[in-house]
Amino acid sequence: MHHETLPEHGLRQITGSAFIGGAVVLIVANLLFPRAEDPWDTAAVLTMMADSQTLRQVSFLAVVTGLMAVTAGLVGIQRSLSSGSAAVWARIGLAAALVGAAMVTSRDYPRWLGVWILVTGFANALLVGVPLAFGAEAAALFLVFGAFGMLTAVWALATGVWVLRRLR
Repeated sequence: MHHETLPEHGLRQITGSAFIGGAVVLIVANLLFPRAEDPWDTAAVLTMMADSQTLRQVSFLAVVTGLMAVTAGLVGIQRSLSSGSAAVWARIGLAAALVGAAMVTSRDYPRWLGVWILVTGFANALLVGVPLAFGAEAAALFLVFGAFGMLTAVWALATGVWVLRRLR
């Protein structure tokens, strides 16, 4: 039986709880975010956003809060990887793709969780980040960004549950 020290136990508890809390907040924020019927109609998107300013602001605040909680979970994973190539990858940075690479190369986390966030992170960068960098209309990418936001939130939820289950 594997026994953890109190600090390791506390770190895992905070990590799992941060992921789950952040995931729930991100999912709710994504569901609350007002959307136009036709996300490709820029005028309709801007009108909808102007008409629902308070809800949009609450949704953005919730997204920031959820991302801060997920970031705390990522820091927890980074801190728990103390040796080997997984620790090196995690210490390079806390971007989801790097944490995913660390999870894939680690024996401490399931590979499928690492692959999930790696694919999601790179796909988001490719399908949202690159078009925005080359001048694509942000309104047209709301739907794609929302989908990746939900995939990331579900990953955070799954990661949080997995981390907390290891406490038993």
